[in-house]
Amino acid sequence: MLCMNDLWRPDLARFLDEISSSWVPQRLAALGLDSIPDHLKPVLGNAPEVVERFYDDLRHFTQYVSIMSDSALGDRDAIVFEGAQGLQLDMDLGEFPHVTRSHTGAKNMVEIARDAEITDLEIIYMTRAYATRHGAGPFPLDRGTTPLPGTEVIDRTNKPNEWQDAIRYAPLDLRELDRIISADLARSTGQGVGIDHGLGVTCLDQLGDKIEISVMDMGEGPFVSEIDTENLAEVIGGLCGHDLKLKSEGPCRENVEITLRKALGVEEPCP
Repeated sequence: MLCMNDLWRPDLARFLDEISSSWVPQRLAALGLDSIPDHLKPVLGNAPEVVERFYDDLRHFTQYVSIMSDSALGDRDAIVFEGAQGLQLDMDLGEFPHVTRSHTGAKNMVEIARDAEITDLEIIYMTRAYATRHGAGPFPLDRGTTPLPGTEVIDRTNKPNEWQDAIRYAPLDLRELDRIISADLARSTGQGVGIDHGLGVTCLDQLGDKIEISVMDMGEGPFVSEIDTENLAEVIGGLCGHDLKLKSEGPCRENVEITLRKALGVEEPCP
């Protein structure tokens, strides 16, 4: 296994050669394959041009990146943590086995912050204006692989593949959104690190005049209604009970509007 620390090994070339000559054949045997499939030979076949390109990328990477301990993070002015994957894929909060084997929410961040003597975190839980799932697993309001009526989704990253199949779409379930955020907060608070949290809503540029959203539970399951998309981010934040901190109407930084920064003591929208 190649780990981050290995990138600085003086014997990295020998280590990579061992992976190619030893691990790859073992893995092929475990998969019942006699040889590397043709479409993977350019990558796994130790082609000189691939190896040279990797080393070129590595030289650039190690020039600008260094490894530091968690405890040293507290010496920096601002630290940005990024969640591992979707909160509903958390190994404790999601529905097993359709999870990732890690904690994807605030739990790990709080532990690192405590080690770094960081006393406060500002956490933004991100959601699209509609729900998606890429891969198998429960998806109660599943509408299939076609984007919801009234949306125009341009997704350059979640392409269909043989491992996850195609991305699926559904109306956003605000009760579930509140439940999963509240569950993550419940296990992360009271750990010696203050948490100021809020909500971020993206993909607002992909909406028409109306969109379907689940806003309540009628006893037999979520109830879906069609609502206007004007001020939708604010509506989502208000209905699910979490302050809206940012909203995005496009793929770039300039498309993001910061709406509330309680951690800075500002209670009105920021410019």
